[in-house]
Amino acid sequence: MADIISTAIELDQKRSSEKRLVIVEERAVIARELHDSLAQSLSYLKVQMSLLTRKMQKQLPQEEVEETIEDIKEGLSSAYLQLRELLTTFRLKLDDPAIKNALSATVTEFSAKCQHKIEFTYQVPDNYLSANQEIHLLQIVREALSNIHRHAKATLAGVDISLKENKIVVKIWDNGVGLPKSTAKHGHFGVDIMTERAISLNTQVQLSARAESGTLVSFEFSH
Repeated sequence: MADIISTAIELDQKRSSEKRLVIVEERAVIARELHDSLAQSLSYLKVQMSLLTRKMQKQLPQEEVEETIEDIKEGLSSAYLQLRELLTTFRLKLDDPAIKNALSATVTEFSAKCQHKIEFTYQVPDNYLSANQEIHLLQIVREALSNIHRHAKATLAGVDISLKENKIVVKIWDNGVGLPKSTAKHGHFGVDIMTERAISLNTQVQLSARAESGTLVSFEFSH
């Protein structure tokens, strides 16, 4: 009996170690992709700045100058988004092989930042998700909670993750001020990050107003 228990513990530890290794490797791949993308954006900005300088020196029409300025603004926004995502990827901590614990820690972290309760339910079997899915799920949840912290002015929020008909259903909600008319004008780069991460999960993030008050971020994806 002791040998059986010892073998079971050893196998469990081995599975946990292998899963942590996969997570580390996945994070490294994501970080490399983001690094390359950010480098391309900065190179593009350098070219656009040189073009703007030449246009100003040649005293070209104001319309042409403003066109280049707009291109630079868009490039800066894109580079900022990529930098934020890169930093978030490096900051992710998934040392604990259980994604539920990582999500719970994230909820606790943002509850302290928001200074209000964030309800949390996770009804998915252990080790059900792949390492890639865990990383993207955690990042989307972090971005959604970050938006609640920075913009919602809420007094209550919640994260609900469940398994229904072989699909992971995710709902992140708050009772705050609701969605602005244009998220782009309010600097909600987190929405873009969530959108990109959702693509990696072969799904789409839906943002909607709650009937009671506040905002609902929802999406579902297959295992």
